[in-house]
Amino acid sequence: MRRYFISILLANYNSLSLLKNAIESLKNQSYKNFELIVIDKRSNDGSVEYLEKQSKKLKIKIISEEDNGISDAYSKGLKIVTGEIVGIFSVDERYYPNTLKKVNKWYNDYPKKIVCGGNCQFIDKKEKVITTFKNKYIDLKKHLKCDEIIAINTCFFNRTILKKELNYNNKFKTCMDYELWARLLLKYKRTHFKFFDTPIVQSKLTDDSMSFRSDSFNQMVNDKIGYLEFFLKSNKSELFIKEIKKKECIAGINLWAAIQLKYINGNIDQSIKFLNSSYKNDPKSKILQKFIRENNVKVNTKKNRIAKDVPNIKNKYYKVNDFQTIFFNGAKKKKNNLLQTSSNPWEYSLECKINPFIEGSKCKWIEVVVYLVEGMISLGLYKNNKLYQEMIIKHKNKNIKILFEITGYKSNIMIRNADFHSHSVFKMNQVRLIA
Repeated sequence: MRRYFISILLANYNSLSLLKNAIESLKNQSYKNFELIVIDKRSNDGSVEYLEKQSKKLKIKIISEEDNGISDAYSKGLKIVTGEIVGIFSVDERYYPNTLKKVNKWYNDYPKKIVCGGNCQFIDKKEKVITTFKNKYIDLKKHLKCDEIIAINTCFFNRTILKKELNYNNKFKTCMDYELWARLLLKYKRTHFKFFDTPIVQSKLTDDSMSFRSDSFNQMVNDKIGYLEFFLKSNKSELFIKEIKKKECIAGINLWAAIQLKYINGNIDQSIKFLNSSYKNDPKSKILQKFIRENNVKVNTKKNRIAKDVPNIKNKYYKVNDFQTIFFNGAKKKKNNLLQTSSNPWEYSLECKINPFIEGSKCKWIEVVVYLVEGMISLGLYKNNKLYQEMIIKHKNKNIKILFEITGYKSNIMIRNADFHSHSVFKMNQVRLIA
């Protein structure tokens, strides 16, 4: 079996605690024929000194100098790699001990592929696997619309075929993966990509990650749209490009941001701006229409805008008392009317039987006032074994008012544990129906 030389790229800036776990995962690799290239932005937390000590056990090249962002950092690394196969790594990730051994076998079995990849498992701060992202091939149109993505941290690139094509465009600072995949998906056929249904990398869900910071999305959307326009203009002579509608792609990019922000914040307040941009560019989008149906928003056809659907002072309010609560997966009632969820994240914990009060009424909304004591919870309307209009509650020791639009009968309220560490504790201080 051929032993490919593999280059691993890693960008770092003052992330010593995370960096140590990433490096340990490389030291533990059963396959040793690789180099590590670290692009460090002049860290002052001891990162460089730590890396220099690790050079006794790993083949490491360290570049410690100022850069113009993460795309610039990785771009520098791609210019000096010597490996036949290249992997792009982050400080909040770690490989399994047999990851590089698997990669070497993949390319022995499929030497003419330009990309081989596996799955990514997301873990919490206690190293517990929360969910698994499974990669698959997507076509260029779906990619440009952000309908689906390929996780670059699970992919290894064949530099012997790609050569100088394996690079990042520094001009688009936050969408270097979007830019790279667009070029590769345009030039290479589906047969040049191979994805395996096996986990090869773990990634931590951290609040400070750019992917989970809501203040990053304006720039990410602008960068993606800027690159989209550049890409379509640069390749306008390509036959397939003529089939791609720019407005649909812009709508998809904005909708991607809206969906991500809903997940991060637990509500749609910051999503409205991006939803309107999506609606303006492609009002008939099936994914957008599905999002509108499942969340507390409406389309104002006169103003041609999307807005939150909320009651006003003219509406009538009816307090709901003595509704039945069903507990699941170890959730329970505690003293002083406190409710405790299950300990596992995203498990169903409590179902509040509101439906008997809704049937026969003309009520349009359910208003719930929640007081969170510990952890994080999510609430949503539970219908046909699915959750709709789900909201995440993070703020503790204050009453939080949540509004659900009643989309039909048999809509109970389901509460899930949204904390990645332990169970959560809260009170249901008020439930009202609004007509």
